[in-house]
Amino acid sequence: MARRTKTDPPASPVPDTASPRKRRRWGLYIPFIIALVAVVAWTGVWIYAHAEAGRQIEAGAERLRAAGYQVSWTQRRITGYPFRLNITLTNPTIREPSGWGLAAPRLETQAYLHGLDTWVIAAPVGLTFTRPRGGAVNVTGDIIHASISEVNTALPNFSFEGTKLAFAPAAGANPFALTAADKVQMHLRRGPDDQAAVMLKVDNGKAQLSGLFARMAGDKPISIILDSTLSNISAMKGDSWPQMVRN
Repeated sequence: MARRTKTDPPASPVPDTASPRKRRRWGLYIPFIIALVAVVAWTGVWIYAHAEAGRQIEAGAERLRAAGYQVSWTQRRITGYPFRLNITLTNPTIREPSGWGLAAPRLETQAYLHGLDTWVIAAPVGLTFTRPRGGAVNVTGDIIHASISEVNTALPNFSFEGTKLAFAPAAGANPFALTAADKVQMHLRRGPDDQAAVMLKVDNGKAQLSGLFARMAGDKPISIILDSTLSNISAMKGDSWPQMVRN
């Protein structure tokens, strides 16, 4: 009779007691590193734009002075990090050779860093414009601002808007045609075929008129709309406004 042999059951595999490998932590830091590099790079771009804006202002002022203009300010400040350039000039003054001038206690300009060909300008405490023969006129209002775009072209687009304006001649100056206006707008737009469109609008203005116009208007408010097209714009060159118009 054959004898049975007893076989042992197969041994179970020995579990691997080694601790599982830890995932590398670099993957957690990569987004922060990328963000830090982006911030540093953008900061460098802003610092360069800040310095370039200062150089352009000085160079532009020197070119105007060489052409006979009077250009000055008492303080210049450039802020706006990280996405804008805010340029504030204290007591800026510009006067062209024929006598027309513009001044303000404070002038604020702003442009986005990705669109430096468009600037918004504000005179929050008013401005003064000077006439060659009539003298200076002080202008105050709720809003006095302007915008200029496509500044690198021969004729940039320009817009001005003022609300609740008051016009007061300086001491010794001649009266101005307007003493007040609810709203004043002026727009200059470059067009095709060497042309440009000009629009001037005055809403509810209080005028100082004489003669027939004074008798017709009386004390009633006046409104003005002037819409015109200028041709041969490329010929408007000169060191002063009268020279540009004569050309």
